[in-house]
Amino acid sequence: MIIPALRLIKSSFPNAEITLITNSDVSELSTVFKLADNIISYDFPWTGKKGKMNYQKVWELTKKLKREKFDLGVDFKGDFRNLIFLWQICSKYRLGFDGTGGSYLLTHSFPFPFKLHQCDRAVQLLRLFGLKQKIDKSPINIASNIIDKKDFIVLHPGANHRERQWSVKNWLKLVNSLNHTHEIAFVKTDESIRLISMILGYFPDIFVFSGSLTKFSKWLQNQKMLIGMDSMAVHLAGVLGIPSLAIFGKQNPDLTSPKYNNSTFIAPDKPCSHMVDHWRLCRHCTNSVKPETVFKKIKSMQIQG
Repeated sequence: MIIPALRLIKSSFPNAEITLITNSDVSELSTVFKLADNIISYDFPWTGKKGKMNYQKVWELTKKLKREKFDLGVDFKGDFRNLIFLWQICSKYRLGFDGTGGSYLLTHSFPFPFKLHQCDRAVQLLRLFGLKQKIDKSPINIASNIIDKKDFIVLHPGANHRERQWSVKNWLKLVNSLNHTHEIAFVKTDESIRLISMILGYFPDIFVFSGSLTKFSKWLQNQKMLIGMDSMAVHLAGVLGIPSLAIFGKQNPDLTSPKYNNSTFIAPDKPCSHMVDHWRLCRHCTNSVKPETVFKKIKSMQIQG
């Protein structure tokens, strides 16, 4: 989501050394993508990662970063706790949104743009700060060799909430439609182990990819396209230049739909009217997107290979 913003910073300050603090799930991939000169892998205790709420380690990290004497510190999320962290680093300029308060912790504070897409929020913050350069939107290439023949249409059923996930029935119908004309591959994640096991009971010859996020990215770059839920995978495919199709439910695609190269989404025809536990997600809406509709959308996309 913040790759365009990071590219804008680099083009605006070509001689600057950029340090990116990111969570452990994507730190290795961030290094492979060369998103910054220095990558710090750290899971902040308020971001939902399992484990103890160890604020002592947060304090130790701020002291370490303070010694670097940064010129500019940026937070794209507008979380008050992030702003405290940024303030403790004591960079000369501190830039961020005041979505949950804390504008006094920043040297340059701006109102949080709740209605903007998450990619556009980060870029807008930098534009408001005065960065005007054009953003490089070219795909990232990390595969050792890009082959002409694209083997698989990749299906990625994993998502971090049950309400975002499609049913086994829907995936089976989609596979049955695609299997006559395309080679199909599934991506195994922690959330999709059971589902893929059930799929293999009906289609035992389907290829299943399992591996790290970095290995997945290198493999994905040689595939036809990716179909997945509203999750990181569809954004990753677009960054790599692979067409992707995201299946949405109740959540607003104007805020998180994939925006990169040849990426698109499909959402329910009707607004949510179900009784739900989650204010933003609904499994009934997610599963109201029919496999037949997804198949038609795939056919309308320009798929090479």
